Amino acid sequence: MIVGVCTVDLYLPTAQSLKDKRRIIKSALERMRGRFNVSAAEVEFQEQWKQARLGLAVISSDSLHARQVLDAAARLLEHYPELEVCHISYDFW
Repeated sequence: MIVGVCTVDLYLPTAQSLKDKRRIIKSALERMRGRFNVSAAEVEFQEQWKQARLGLAVISSDSLHARQVLDAAARLLEHYPELEVCHISYDFW
C-alpha cells in the first residue's frame, strides 16, 4: 500500500476577504475531490486572505499511480484564474 501526500501553496491575488478566499478554495477542493477521488483540505493559513496551503492525499497499490493522481489534481488548480500555484511538494510512504 502506498500513501501519497501533496501540499500545494497558493496565492489568491483577487481575494478581497476571507469570505472570497473560502469561496474560491471550497470550489477547488470540491472539484478535486469529485474528479480525482482524493482527500483534500486547507491545512494552513486559514485566517489569511491571500495565502493558502492545501493538503491532498491518495492511497494506491502503485506509487506511479499515486503520483499521477496527485499531479493531475494539483494541475487542476492551475486552471483557476483566481489562484496562483507557488509551490508543490510530494511525499510517499
